Amino acid sequence: MDRRRALQEVEERLRKREHDLQEQIEREQAEAMQRIAAGLGEVEHRQVETVRRSVTVSDPLVAEAAAQSFDTTIRTAREEPPAGCGESSTFRSNG
Repeated sequence: MDRRRALQEVEERLRKREHDLQEQIEREQAEAMQRIAAGLGEVEHRQVETVRRSVTVSDPLVAEAAAQSFDTTIRTAREEPPAGCGESSTFRSNG
């Protein structure tokens, strides 16, 4: 009987130890997930700030390039006759 009781006590201690370890694992996983989420939030914030700075710097450059392109297009359009006009036109009236 003593041997059986000793085995039951060992079994009970092992179950308790296993339960305690499982709880510890779950706590540590939750803490790790929180740290990872916080780290990802920080990385996301830094990336957004980098993009904002980049847009702030490049926005005037893009606007200037677009304005120059528009200016060039307008000048070219003013200097060239409209397509389909003049002697080289393939359209002829039947009259």
